[in-house]
Amino acid sequence: MNEIEVAYDNVWNFLITHKEVYILRASHIQPGKYICKYNNEERECIVDNVIEANPMVMRQYVDRSGFSSLPEWMSSAARVHMSHVRGGPFRKMMSLMDTKYLLHIVLI
Repeated sequence: MNEIEVAYDNVWNFLITHKEVYILRASHIQPGKYICKYNNEERECIVDNVIEANPMVMRQYVDRSGFSSLPEWMSSAARVHMSHVRGGPFRKMMSLMDTKYLLHIVLI
């Protein structure tokens, strides 16, 4: 089974507490069953919805993201995204303009 890594405490805790969370990814992921991982913890989950994301779309889901505000979510997501992009800082800044996807994750 494929894995989805969760990068932040607050997002993982939200998922465990509320049984769902929206996370941002730089690549399209097919809906289906996954193993959600955070540090050494693992839970079975389902990605049941994938939405092309922009700040207007993200604003609608910020209350189910584990973050307290849209700017906090966007800057955190940018850090995760940047860490996966090779190339100089210019490429990393440009990556913020790349298409992103919101994944709705539900615990099984």
